[in-house]
Amino acid sequence: MSSNSDDTDTPTDVAPVERRTFVQGLGVLPLSTTLFDGDDDSQTARSQNRPNGGRTRQFTVHAVEVDIFYNRFGLHQPNGVMYVLEENLDAVRAASGVAPDDGFSLVDEETETTQTDSNSGQGRGRGPPDDDADGDEVDTSVIEPLVIRANEGDTIQIRFVNHLDRHASMHQTALPYNVRTSDGMAVGLNPDTTAPPGDTVQYRWEATHTGTHFFYDGANQAVDSADEPPQEANLLSRGLFGAIVVEPEGATWTDPETGGELRSGTRAVIHDPDGLGTTYREFVPFYHTPEGMKPEVFWPDSDEPQTIHAINYRADPLGQRDDEFYNSWTNGDPGGGDNVFETYKGDPVKYTFVGASLEENHVHHLHQSRWKEVPRTASDTIDAQTIGLGDTYDAYLVAGHGPGTLRPGTSFEDAFEVGAGYVHQSAGDVLFHCHLFPHYAEGMWAIMRIHDEVQPDLVPLPNSSGLVGPDDDTPGYPEFVADAIRDVYDLGPDESPIGNLPPKPPLSSVDNPRQPTDVEEQVFGPAEDIVPGAPYADPCTSPEPERIVEYTIVVTRPGNENGIVYNDSGDYDPEALVYVLDRVQIKDPDGTVQETIDVDDADLLRNGDLNPEPLFVRANVGDCVEVRLQNELEEGFPTSVHPHFVGFDQLGSESVTTGFNYEQSTDPGDTMQYRWYADEEGAIFFHDHIIGVSEGMHGLFCGLIVEPKGSEWLDPYSGDPLYSGAQAIIDPPESEAFREQALHYHDFAQLRDGDTGEFVNPDEEHNQNAGTMAINYRNSPFYHRDDEDPAYVHSSKTHGDPETPVLEAYAGDPLRLRLFQGSYEEQHNFGLQGLQFDPEGFAQQDSVSQVIGTSEAFTFRVSSSETDPGFDHITNPDGLPVRDYRYGSNTIDDMWTGMWGLARVWDAQVDHLQTLPGQDAPSESISEAQLEAMGHPAPFADFDWAAEGQRAKLRYASDDDRAFPPDRDARQNGSIGEIPPAPDDAGDPCPDDAPVRSFDVTAFQVDIPYNDYGDHDEYGVVFALDRYVDEIKNGERPVEPLTLHANDGDCIEINLTNDLPEDPNDDHPHPKMRVSQDWDRSERISLHPLLLDYDVNGSNGSTVGFNYDTTVDRGETVTYRWFASGEVGTSILWDMADIRSTRHHGAFGQLVIEPRDSVTLDNRTGEVSVTSAASMIDTGNGEPDFRENALIFADGQFILNRDDPDDCVVPPGPDIENPDAPCTQLGDTEDQGYGGVNYRSEPFVRRFENNDAQHLVYSSRVHGDPNTPIWKALTDDPVRFRVASGADKARAVAFHLADHQWQRFQGVDESPVIGVDGQLSPGKAETFSLLGGAGGLGSGSGNGDYIYQETKQRRRLEAGLWGIFRVRQQPDRFPDEAIQPLPDRAGNVPLSGRPGYVVQVGDVTGTGQQDVVVGVPESEIGAVNAGAVYVFTDTNPSEVTNLADATLQLLGTTTGERVGSVVRLQPRQGESASDIVVETDSGSEFVVAGGESLRDLVDSPPGSDVAEFVRRTTNTRVEAVAAFADVATPMDGDTTGNGSGNGNETTTDGQGGTQTDS
Repeated sequence: MSSNSDDTDTPTDVAPVERRTFVQGLGVLPLSTTLFDGDDDSQTARSQNRPNGGRTRQFTVHAVEVDIFYNRFGLHQPNGVMYVLEENLDAVRAASGVAPDDGFSLVDEETETTQTDSNSGQGRGRGPPDDDADGDEVDTSVIEPLVIRANEGDTIQIRFVNHLDRHASMHQTALPYNVRTSDGMAVGLNPDTTAPPGDTVQYRWEATHTGTHFFYDGANQAVDSADEPPQEANLLSRGLFGAIVVEPEGATWTDPETGGELRSGTRAVIHDPDGLGTTYREFVPFYHTPEGMKPEVFWPDSDEPQTIHAINYRADPLGQRDDEFYNSWTNGDPGGGDNVFETYKGDPVKYTFVGASLEENHVHHLHQSRWKEVPRTASDTIDAQTIGLGDTYDAYLVAGHGPGTLRPGTSFEDAFEVGAGYVHQSAGDVLFHCHLFPHYAEGMWAIMRIHDEVQPDLVPLPNSSGLVGPDDDTPGYPEFVADAIRDVYDLGPDESPIGNLPPKPPLSSVDNPRQPTDVEEQVFGPAEDIVPGAPYADPCTSPEPERIVEYTIVVTRPGNENGIVYNDSGDYDPEALVYVLDRVQIKDPDGTVQETIDVDDADLLRNGDLNPEPLFVRANVGDCVEVRLQNELEEGFPTSVHPHFVGFDQLGSESVTTGFNYEQSTDPGDTMQYRWYADEEGAIFFHDHIIGVSEGMHGLFCGLIVEPKGSEWLDPYSGDPLYSGAQAIIDPPESEAFREQALHYHDFAQLRDGDTGEFVNPDEEHNQNAGTMAINYRNSPFYHRDDEDPAYVHSSKTHGDPETPVLEAYAGDPLRLRLFQGSYEEQHNFGLQGLQFDPEGFAQQDSVSQVIGTSEAFTFRVSSSETDPGFDHITNPDGLPVRDYRYGSNTIDDMWTGMWGLARVWDAQVDHLQTLPGQDAPSESISEAQLEAMGHPAPFADFDWAAEGQRAKLRYASDDDRAFPPDRDARQNGSIGEIPPAPDDAGDPCPDDAPVRSFDVTAFQVDIPYNDYGDHDEYGVVFALDRYVDEIKNGERPVEPLTLHANDGDCIEINLTNDLPEDPNDDHPHPKMRVSQDWDRSERISLHPLLLDYDVNGSNGSTVGFNYDTTVDRGETVTYRWFASGEVGTSILWDMADIRSTRHHGAFGQLVIEPRDSVTLDNRTGEVSVTSAASMIDTGNGEPDFRENALIFADGQFILNRDDPDDCVVPPGPDIENPDAPCTQLGDTEDQGYGGVNYRSEPFVRRFENNDAQHLVYSSRVHGDPNTPIWKALTDDPVRFRVASGADKARAVAFHLADHQWQRFQGVDESPVIGVDGQLSPGKAETFSLLGGAGGLGSGSGNGDYIYQETKQRRRLEAGLWGIFRVRQQPDRFPDEAIQPLPDRAGNVPLSGRPGYVVQVGDVTGTGQQDVVVGVPESEIGAVNAGAVYVFTDTNPSEVTNLADATLQLLGTTTGERVGSVVRLQPRQGESASDIVVETDSGSEFVVAGGESLRDLVDSPPGSDVAEFVRRTTNTRVEAVAAFADVATPMDGDTTGNGSGNGNETTTDGQGGTQTDS
């Protein structure tokens, strides 16, 4: 049976529904027009969205069970499942249960090379002969995730055959389809389009845009909530996922091994004559975490099991390979040969990496490669990317090109043509992996092999260059490495090199250089010509470098017995390992030394006189960088300096033993030489890649910052030239100078308590202490700044400056913050509060709360107009013109553990800070005595900052206690220890002519009901408009996150009142922090905005640095003043007075900044909206009006069940180590608590109580609609989803909306089009403008229920982070509450047909013209269901598009009064005018006098609270606003006129509007 048509029979597994009963019993009814707008579920074309041309591509896809072997060592997934094309079905079944065993084929002459036919996949790995296969080798490479292809404009028809023992499906995440026939789910009121066991369904997708588009099973998305264990219940974790790559029109694709037709495969050759105009290789790696793996694998020398992480059904964990576990000479190629992606030198390569893990994010990193964040633009060039479930990124590997590079005039196409091996054409094995250190150690890595010799099973491309042919005498890679192995181990020419560790590259060791063999000289040239660190291909040749900068770097342990001391409480890492600069040489390109600078940092460190920070060195664009790494560690600690991003020879300077490359580490006691080419500006991560898994968290990470060509580097305090340091003044010759701060995030910092010597965090993960967080080897934990109220944790006046870096600048200085994440596993984000980053061509939202994972590096620019924004700032409490801004992570565990610091901007000159070259010094100055009185550390320092430079903060004086940071006493000086006062003024960032939007807001405690199953937060802390607080407390108005609206150009005033209880109850099981410590809760509260302009000393909502206190005490009211300087979308609002105690209780909200001059309308009533999350935006500027849905996702929330606190939102799964803990404290700290969408959730486990069929968990026909918001729109309506992460933990939300797509980067023409965005971590908010509007781009009906969800399934999606976007063709076709048409589309719906309206037409003003009266009984502006009446004078009903344009607005103010339930017009005696007779829900009748009285009312409405409320909070265009009770009089029973008689009467049932002429 196909599930592709309306299901008119009673489903056998559907139980009656007893709640949310508008769909009660629907499971036994056929779908009908009561639910949808049409009976036809066929692909009825919406012609405006029909794709252009194209062909229909048909695939028969089977879901089959398979025993997947992940490597040659026996690791396998016995219960694996996968998608497979019908033509490959037999080959997959033959390979099931067979281990890939082709790991030495490149060097093993006994291994035969077999080509496969064009339809059977690519014959990479071969297992042992199958007993039933006549001795033939089994091709295991056919077991890989399904990747199919189509051209843009094609239609894809899928016949899906389910061989599994449960329902299964294919849910497409990023292409259009008909949601009622091809969704692969059973969502809302849609039919079930999953396939029962043994059944077949048809799916149809439309390839409307290029890119790679993920699909996966939509029928089994529970993990710990299912009755079965995850390895049975969850098909994603068992392998049921794949992707379709939509290639450009006109492109074709072939098998890379045979050159023949290719129907599927993770590797392909793409011939693209009309797009990029070239032929290139395409590789598609999927990053995933399989469940149910056998046998158990353990960390080396441990009984701790390894979690397995994989790429393309292959994994090679550390526990199954030797210490050189990337090394193929001893271990074989990864995946038994199946995880090697082959190319030739010069071949253009495109990677598409895909997130397919059910729980965790990953970071894709490809060595010796880079790509544009947005192809074909001047966007950032990157070499690492965080990916969540469903994220796909197309990465075209390019040479550095465009602005800020050595090739400014090179086009994207030409940079792509450079191909594999980069500009210098290096050959060898290139590692790619998830850069979360434990993840690659647990198997998530693979190899790209760049051949320089023609291979029998790899067809060359037109760009393949410099290849050794089969008849050439010159040996190719890796033959010369094999020869070196034979030479070192004294093997005979016929003896195999396999099993032996390769030697170092020739001449790379300074102390023990190995001379090249004759074969190596045949390849590299004579010994005298071999470049140390670049034997195969010198990167510093094209073009010739400006100069050579040689750094001698020492890796050692600090001489201080405490290692590195991280904070003022003495938390320290006694096992610290650091890189430190010892010497610098500046050379001419020919190597002639021009200058030698001896740096004494290494000596200071060895002697225990330096408390180091991570090493940051610099180069200019065009510099060749030579690194001499001197290893002073003990035996057993070989190290390296593996560089990202820069050009280098893979066979000499990767410093990793990858594949069949040389061994490139630096042994203890040795010095190795490496050579890099800095051909592009940027922040470049380099780190140890040898012992990083076990030791990297102790400090083995650095940064290379490539500055503009020809720049000078100066110390910001001394003004002296510098060669290392986190802070610098950079003075380029052809552009303005700027200040620079380098920041290295890291986690798993192995800190011990200074008093006890015990780990500050006793937990272990991945066989390591789970540690804590830090920036630049420092942290400033909240729990160490707890001797005053928590509202002052960021206050320097109270606690002194934080131990973390403080960047100082003058007003008008441009800033660049270089952010790295050096270690180890966790996700973080970054923001700078109060200063906006330059979006550099992107939306402003894209630069807020930037997600960062290990190895990622970013440059954030702050323009001079931000540090000097053009309005007068308040001086600080000491009367000094200085202001402090908090930077750091916005995830709660990071903040708690001290991952934050300060940026300080001076409006007057100070002695310790140099001005930028070319900039005038500020006209005012601050004396040292004033600085001392303020508490600034410079006057108290042991070393003069202006003389010693930034190192003054790192050096110990002879009498310093080395158990603490050397600058502790300077920061903890006698002038600090006070609570700063509140300011007298909020500041004035607004232009004089800015419209003012004013909101009275109260913070209070209230029970938050997350659903009607009893899941709630008894101790919820919420913000609400004062007018609505009592209704919320009384349960009359829903508890929702505060949602406010303002426009671009508005001045926003917030009057915040603190109504929290005295001594609030804090005795309940909060989700824990990374480091558990006692905490006394604050009674203060605040509202802190992101993305807005304000005076940080007056309206920050946080007490930061030496600023004023801008938090609010109990019973007090404080005013904040903010300015919206752009249409920035959603600004998250947080309480920063005690974010640890309140954000997991809901203390967040949102202020949505709309287009200038727009009016926000309520979706249901069409009235001006004060605080609606579902709105219509009347743009007022000629642009199309749009619907807006404002979502705040939150995780880590305190949610327990009211009836049974032990009945968890998500049951403790088998991986939970503390199943008896309170529900809110289950699992790792990063996973504790539960999630919600706008304070609502719909947990799987609650729905399973009604019906445990997994594939029906989203069905409203079975369970009723979810408690989460149901967003609504009419077909083709322009829609913007404003999606934000309000709280709290680090995983980030991966947002998906079915059958709808949007640009990843809004407003960027070249932006990829996506259907999943996995970058939403706390503080991040994005606007997703739906392409094609509601119903999407496809040619389907545009009519149905579309799931929105957090894609990550374990403990997130299954906790209830999903809901429905409901689209219908008419406003009244919704099964519950109807909606109004958009104003500019309202002409399609007569006023009398608009749902919920009571309409009368007549002359109520006495002017002889037609007037319109509209009753809106469901209006909630004045109070819940208080109702309203609107009058439009001299107006035809057809001209009424929304109620914000009314002449008169009369608002009910009594809850439940429903003013306007009945409206009639009663002629006035002796006049042409009529009175307006209005009935309330109770039956009471009131009269609003017409004629002259009404005209006077419009001219001079009586003042009222509700009228002032509307005027202050909205941008209404209504001419007059009044309280209904102030202008209406009760009917007196007189029926003869003057408002007291019977007239025509109209009522409404709340669904359809009605109209009567009088």
